Amino acid sequence: MNIGRSMHGPGLLLALLLAWPPLAVAETLAYQVTYRGVFSAFQDVAIGDVQLEVDATGVSLDGQPIVRAWLSASSAAYPLVEEFYPYRYEFTSYHQPDAARSLAFERRKQTSKLRHDLLLLDWAGDEIRRFGISQTPDAASGEEPPPELFTALRRAGLPYHQAQFVPHPGSLATPPRDTLDRLALLQQVRDLDLVAGASRELTVTDGKEFIAYRATVAMRELVPTAAGPIPAWKVRIEGFETNDPEERPRHAPVYVWLDEGPRRLPLRFVSHHPAGKFTVDLQPQAAQTAAVAGRPDLPILY
Repeated sequence: MNIGRSMHGPGLLLALLLAWPPLAVAETLAYQVTYRGVFSAFQDVAIGDVQLEVDATGVSLDGQPIVRAWLSASSAAYPLVEEFYPYRYEFTSYHQPDAARSLAFERRKQTSKLRHDLLLLDWAGDEIRRFGISQTPDAASGEEPPPELFTALRRAGLPYHQAQFVPHPGSLATPPRDTLDRLALLQQVRDLDLVAGASRELTVTDGKEFIAYRATVAMRELVPTAAGPIPAWKVRIEGFETNDPEERPRHAPVYVWLDEGPRRLPLRFVSHHPAGKFTVDLQPQAAQTAAVAGRPDLPILY
């Protein structure tokens, strides 16, 4: 099995980045990634584990609280994937949910090589700045990011990388409306009215360009789990070329099933790729607790 190229699909990456819990309390949730397609003889094969953590930092900027969310994805527990395409991903988002905007997004991706960078959304300076984080400080420029923003982010938990910053050339002007990173996208999606047809448009950036997203509530249905079916709302998330009247898609839609209770826990994600289908499921022990305890008391896993 060789799913290496498939693992780079933006739909799967978005599915991984969308899976995080509500912001009211610190939580950790566990998911498993499975693949079905040409590289698995069209059988379901587990290929990775995902862990999500989120907490309110107690730090504010411009009067708005900053929330930190962290996601890790790893193939470490799957020998077959380790043989062909071992991967370790870590993503950290610092964003302000009430203002629907991101402040920073740190990305660390280890496959055949390491990629480590930081995206800063400087709302005061009306620009988005990208930095590589060098593993050899002598090669870094030591350029300082915006001081007020960086001070708030350091207090919110951003590691001290200043001596290792390598600026990427150029910057993006901040768009008229607020902008999110992909890890912060779902919290806005989860504020949708959970009724069929409800929709919201959002702007996401990776630091190189802006992408227009639309989230639409499709239907209410039962999600099969190891603990039995759980009622949920299916939401379709689509990405388009920005300012494209023809709305050309950036990737296949990603589907997320949100529990219908007050916490709106993400139960499942599905992303289709030319090489197959990727599914991200809440781990069975979490789904079982949810089914037994009822949706107002969905589990916190530590």
